[in-house]
Amino acid sequence: EEGQALVEDLLLMVSELVTNACLHAPAGPTELSLSWDGAHLWAGVADGSPVPPRLSPHQDPARPGGHGLRVVDRLASRWGSAPEGPGKLVWLKLAAPPGLRTS
Repeated sequence: EEGQALVEDLLLMVSELVTNACLHAPAGPTELSLSWDGAHLWAGVADGSPVPPRLSPHQDPARPGGHGLRVVDRLASRWGSAPEGPGKLVWLKLAAPPGLRTS
């Protein structure tokens, strides 16, 4: 069950990062990277926009839009962005529950 919840959280957060790249970067996402170090899952989405993501002010929960990075902010252990070429890489890190760690 812990593993399934971890996968579902990761899928939701990666979907949010890819959606943001589709909506806000001129050419959409250019690369999706995933890695596992035995204790953490890491995901990164590269795009061609140099503009870093930012949390929007709290939105009305009944209105669509503006909630994606809030979801990432609440579920990820850490997240951020870094310049990469002419664009950026938006990344997140998700800690595995102790029972799932392999290192």
